[in-house]
Amino acid sequence: MDTASYRRDDEGISLNTVEEKHEVKGLNVWTTCVFVVGVIAGSGFLTLPKAIEDSGLIGFLLVVLCCFVSAYTGDILGKCWTIVRDRHPEFRNGKVRYPYPAIGEEAFGKWGSAVISCSINFTMFGTTVVYILLAAGNIVELLPADSKWTCCYISLIIWGVMTPFTWLGTPKDFW
Repeated sequence: MDTASYRRDDEGISLNTVEEKHEVKGLNVWTTCVFVVGVIAGSGFLTLPKAIEDSGLIGFLLVVLCCFVSAYTGDILGKCWTIVRDRHPEFRNGKVRYPYPAIGEEAFGKWGSAVISCSINFTMFGTTVVYILLAAGNIVELLPADSKWTCCYISLIIWGVMTPFTWLGTPKDFW
């Protein structure tokens, strides 16, 4: 990023350019987008076919409705975050780890932040349970028919293998 400073000398005004170097840490926009799209598309591609099959035409219409509701909600959340960043300079550095609770705190105080944090954690827990059960069901289908391994045992094994990865702070910690 080039910044310019003006200096007055005997011959008039001269322009000095100074190049600032910023060390980039954390995830960039492109990597973040890939992770977000992977989470959203991954869950949809894994669960959508069975949901449509079980619910028929009304399920398809509900999926379309949910797409529009999700797009609207994303738009509103983006506008809320922009408002919070404009009004509070401490959020402008781009390193806010929990933006949704920050929006809730600015809108409703501490209890708003707590409610949003609980909602996010509850949603993530439910999503994780669905993924573990789906993976366990797929693994049981791959095992021989006379296998003594059930979906319950496989679920516990998947949980035990995946839990250490959740102890890392962000995907940048993986490398």
